[in-house]
Amino acid sequence: MTESRGRGPAKLAYSTTEAGKLVGVSKQTIERAIKAGDLMAKRIGTRVVVPANELQEWFEALPYALED
Repeated sequence: MTESRGRGPAKLAYSTTEAGKLVGVSKQTIERAIKAGDLMAKRIGTRVVVPANELQEWFEALPYALED
């Protein structure tokens, strides 16, 4: 497993709340992206988690903000 900045193993997946905090958006924004099919998620029992690699790919695919 990959180490995360010397603090133990990196997380494989994040809850929608954690994913939102990492990216700087709300949990609802993450849930909308999942529902729209833009962000892939997995279900573990009743829990929805976002794989770390999917979150990274989704974020990198977002457009850059235009500067005025």
